[in-house]
Amino acid sequence: MSTAAQAAFRLRDVTVRFADLVALDNVSLTIAPGERVGFVGPSGAGKTTLLRLLNANQQATSGKISLLGQALEQLDQKNLRQVRSAIGFIPQHYHLVPSLRVLQNVLLGRLGQQGFWASLRSVFFSREFEQTKVHALLERVGIAEKLFAKVDTLSGGQQQRVAIARALYQAPQALLADEPVASVDPSRAEATMALLSTLAEEQQLTLGVSLHDQRLARAFLPRLVGVRHGKIFKDAPAQDWTDTDFEELYHLDQSDLVES
Repeated sequence: MSTAAQAAFRLRDVTVRFADLVALDNVSLTIAPGERVGFVGPSGAGKTTLLRLLNANQQATSGKISLLGQALEQLDQKNLRQVRSAIGFIPQHYHLVPSLRVLQNVLLGRLGQQGFWASLRSVFFSREFEQTKVHALLERVGIAEKLFAKVDTLSGGQQQRVAIARALYQAPQALLADEPVASVDPSRAEATMALLSTLAEEQQLTLGVSLHDQRLARAFLPRLVGVRHGKIFKDAPAQDWTDTDFEELYHLDQSDLVES
């Protein structure tokens, strides 16, 4: 476990409330630069809220948050945008623009760094070096031939690869993914997790992934953080998680049945 000064992400006694709902309850978590961490737990446990905190897109009700060495409460809007732009995020539903080409969607990855007008210029009047860089990223994720294809002509797996390339185009220090294998078949799910793990290792990125599949979590993420009812259930190396741990993590009790 890293010290606070070395942490890529650090939460201290963080609580998030939405009206009467407590999404996260007094959570403390430290992730070192270059760590690959999986967030596991049942639906509604708080995993997505946790990722949004780590992406600086969710405010805490209480507690302290430090991202990439920056204490969020000390940042103005300009510096907050800079921190966000250094964290690549792959949402579960990708949030691509279907009517635009793959090249244009990937170029939108620099929106947080370049500003609106500069990004708009890049999207509609891309220069040769920008196209070359995007092509190289698409080649790395296995869809280089789709550079000029419209996004709405792609398969779900191909769209997922576009979303990964878009996040990488930010040149981030950290990469977060929210249920990246939820809507793909098992073979594609394994390939996606292998790709994310390899990219993180190659580029020395801190990687945080939320997912339900315990087999994939154990196979590709060295550290697993279990979340249940908005609390940390267990935080340990993947090899220290037992089948019993997973059974308890995903066990439906009476409160779960009432909530559903």
